[in-house]
Amino acid sequence: MRRSLTAVLAVMALILAGCGGDDDSADGASCVDLAGEMMELLQDTIDVASDMTLEEMIASGEEDTPEFLVELETEGEALEERAEEIGCSDEEMEQLMCDRVDEIEAEGPFAEGIMASAAAEC
Repeated sequence: MRRSLTAVLAVMALILAGCGGDDDSADGASCVDLAGEMMELLQDTIDVASDMTLEEMIASGEEDTPEFLVELETEGEALEERAEEIGCSDEEMEQLMCDRVDEIEAEGPFAEGIMASAAAEC
């Protein structure tokens, strides 16, 4: 379970560290848009964690890295790269995400723990 929790928190750190500016990318995304996408990814992480039973958490901790965490981490890294490409600063992304952190819905101790970690970053 410790590895699973560590992996979720690592994804959270990636998401909250963000990337970062105001320029538009080729696909028209702005830093504000990317922050919204990052928050959607965070909500997806929270939703998965909220739906996990204790047995599933323990079982996922026995795996090298649960598949859902690999997918979330991959998506987080892609968003981080996009933010870098359009010139978003780390500080701007962090502020944009902190401004939205109260929009995240979390139920259950595991999900609430993730949110406590996210809120502590703000």
